[in-house]
Amino acid sequence: MGTAVRRRVAPGLTAFLAVAALYGLISGMASPHLPRRVWMGAHYVEDVDLLPTYRTLAEEAWYLIRSGSLSTGTVVTAVRVLVGVAVGTSGALVAALVALLEPPLGALLGPWVGFFQFTSPLALLPLYVLWFGAGEVARVLLVATVVGVTVFVGALEGASLLPARYLEAAAVLGLSRRAILRKVVVPYATPYVLASFRVAVALAWTGVVVAEVIASAEPRVPDHAGGGVPPGTHHAARRGGHWAVGPGE
Repeated sequence: MGTAVRRRVAPGLTAFLAVAALYGLISGMASPHLPRRVWMGAHYVEDVDLLPTYRTLAEEAWYLIRSGSLSTGTVVTAVRVLVGVAVGTSGALVAALVALLEPPLGALLGPWVGFFQFTSPLALLPLYVLWFGAGEVARVLLVATVVGVTVFVGALEGASLLPARYLEAAAVLGLSRRAILRKVVVPYATPYVLASFRVAVALAWTGVVVAEVIASAEPRVPDHAGGGVPPGTHHAARRGGHWAVGPGE
């Protein structure tokens, strides 16, 4: 078992170390030659490390840990993923049962599933903002869509691979359609559902990263009524190693 685990882990670990070494080399050589001032939304961001060194990354990580931002953000993101996985999996299983019991409805679901399956979450993001607003509902539903489509396709694939002799034997025994679905199709398709669920959970984390772009599209600055200067005359700058907001140039 140890040998099998090493064989599975070694390629990924080797690739990770190679990428880490390449990043360290490039960040050390290219950082002095990259621009230090870029646009983010409608504001300048000053003193930017487009390829920060590992030391800078470690300092920022320690600041996030010490301030509690990392733990709070991790909890919020994990809750979004869990809710999205629960909603997406439940909806996918119900839709798969409907598609198996009522083939005409399954034929209607097919084009929509294909649309969401082959459209990236980043492309779906503007649609979800328009449909559901820039709130938690849009974020959770985006994750649920990524999960649900994967589980739905896996469930139907498992059901379609069921050998015909099992259905013939169930028909000879006089089982109804619902009984065949409950006692033959569902047990046979369960391993495929679990395999697709494992893939869907991994994709959920990709989906939540895209979903959280909704809340971080541009820096937030004080408005004029709150005592600050009008928007558009601010820039986000790094002071003392961390992000701050101040008047623009």
